[in-house]
Amino acid sequence: MVYIQNILIKDSPSFSSLSLELCNGLNVISGASGAGKSVFFQSLLSLFGLKECNASVIEGRIEGEVDLQEYMDEDEVVIQILKKDKTRYVINHQSTSKKRLNEIFTPYLKFLTHKNSNELQSPFLIGVLDSLIENENHKKNLQDFRGEFERLQELKKTLTTLKEEQKNLAELKEFALFEIERIERVNPKVGEYEELLEFKKCLSKREKLQTLANEALNALEGMGSVGSFLESVEIKVEGFESALLEVRAVIESECEKLEELEGSNPEEILDRLSTLNSLISRYGGIEEALERLQEQKQKLKGYESIDEDFSSLLLQIQSSEEILERVGKNLSKEREKALPLLREQIQSYAKLLLLGGVRVEMREGEVSERGSDEIVLSLGDSQVETLSSGEYNRLRLAILAVENKSDGGILLLDEIDANLSGEESEGVAKVLKKLSSSYQVFAISHQPHLPSYADRHFLVKKGEEKSEMILLDREGRVKEIARMISGSTLTPEALEFANKKLQI
Repeated sequence: MVYIQNILIKDSPSFSSLSLELCNGLNVISGASGAGKSVFFQSLLSLFGLKECNASVIEGRIEGEVDLQEYMDEDEVVIQILKKDKTRYVINHQSTSKKRLNEIFTPYLKFLTHKNSNELQSPFLIGVLDSLIENENHKKNLQDFRGEFERLQELKKTLTTLKEEQKNLAELKEFALFEIERIERVNPKVGEYEELLEFKKCLSKREKLQTLANEALNALEGMGSVGSFLESVEIKVEGFESALLEVRAVIESECEKLEELEGSNPEEILDRLSTLNSLISRYGGIEEALERLQEQKQKLKGYESIDEDFSSLLLQIQSSEEILERVGKNLSKEREKALPLLREQIQSYAKLLLLGGVRVEMREGEVSERGSDEIVLSLGDSQVETLSSGEYNRLRLAILAVENKSDGGILLLDEIDANLSGEESEGVAKVLKKLSSSYQVFAISHQPHLPSYADRHFLVKKGEEKSEMILLDREGRVKEIARMISGSTLTPEALEFANKKLQI
């Protein structure tokens, strides 16, 4: 069970310093109006990011298994809120934010205030009904239905995408064919652009190179006399003749290349370079253009198979809906059997809370992950949305009492018995006492019944400057309950009533 073990508050509007040990049952706070009960409650709510911080320091130690997600998991959970120039939020010595604090602890908290809950909505009520069904097949059907429902949602999402693609299919096909034809028409080769640039460079220098080559060959002819002279003076230069032969071979080879350029058309080369350059500018390179070509060919194949995929998908959706209908009927049968028990339990707690005419009906609604069943609550002729805050919250208590989770977490109630009659207030107290076996309950009360059932009763007393909050012993509880009945003058009748209430 998750609960607050203790809380420390410093420099709040009502308290200079407050340190309280709390119990994991029913904690009731009472005191005269304006003493600081609501100020304490705001500090308590701010510990979980539900309200703005109203003190310089608020620190709470939380017991129980809490999923801290990205924060360090230790033996205990310590939440700190430090307010100076700005407000800092800390979980186990790691900084966080108010929003993140709220997100982490929301699963462990219920704050009964205005009509801000889901307990009276159909999904929650269906969950409560399912918890009353002990049939193992029902649990398996629930699991199967949820899995198939999620699959159907994915199939429908894919169908929506396909429909959008079908709308634009002609345009998509036309564009893919256009890009394929444009690239294939050019038929580019990797490295071709660089080769043509080099070829263009050579072509532009062809005449000059031819002239220089002829001059070089003529010069080599004259080198024959140099050889004759050296031979005449009997001087031998090592490698002279072989060097001349090698140079001649190189020049003649280059001349052959120049002759090959003779038949080239410069305009064709320039046109080809321009075409390739346009492709490179569009796609970033020849390799990228060829990759785009393959990508568009694959897309075109996909577009051509969309109609086939569409038909297959429709069949899968039909099959999934048939499965959901079959499993959903089994869920509905079991729920119909258990509905009288749910109705009986809700009405039993409603009667205790003086809520007459509670109706619990099940009907077919929209399909969700829990099936197509929908539970509707009403109070007499009034729908849930039109109930007063008092009726709404008492009906919530009745549902929570039926749910009766083994580990409900923390339940916070701000003056839940305000404006109720004595009998109504006592009904609320009895239900909260039951809920305190699975929830740690915090409740502010101005009536004597709720404090009578408290596991710990705290009194907020206003001093000259600041208030104090103390844990009452039995004698203190008797006096405080008597004060709630008779005011500041404690009458014998009020004290006797308080004594009897605490003996129950």
